[in-house]
Order: sequence, then C-alpha cells, then structure tokens
Amino acid sequence: MNVVAPGYFNTGRVHNRIEALMVDEGLDRDAAIERVANANPLGRIGTADELAELVGFIVSDRARYLNGTTIVIDGGSSRLAT
Repeated sequence: MNVVAPGYFNTGRVHNRIEALMVDEGLDRDAAIERVANANPLGRIGTADELAELVGFIVSDRARYLNGTTIVIDGGSSRLAT
C-alpha cells in the first residue's frame, strides 16, 4: 500500500482559509491568496491536476514496483518544518 500526503491544494478547505483571512484580517482576495501561498517554497498553491498526475502514476503499471511508501506532494512545505 502506498500513501499520498498532500500539502495545500486548491480545495474547499483552502478556499475557506482564504475567506477567513479576508474576513478576520480585512485582506482582499489577492492578498489572502498570497498569504496562504507564501507558506510554500514554490510561492503558490498546488493544483488538482498536479495531485491527479501523482495519483495516476501510483495506480498505473509504471509504479508496479513502488510499495509501502508515503509520497509527500506539498511543494516543499514539509521541508521547512524540519
């Protein structure tokens, strides 16, 4: 079994965080998105297509020798915590 560990992606949860920043801190949408994206070394939020590409690879025959691993896909955010 393999596990995918995603970071911040363009999902409802991230949209809720952006909306909360807009309300709580009075930021406009662009500033709130920038605040969320700046937590990532790539300076952006991941896309659904990027996550789908990884999952598609893992379930394909190309990854038949991949087993028992966790693949972190977070644009490098987890490296900042170490």
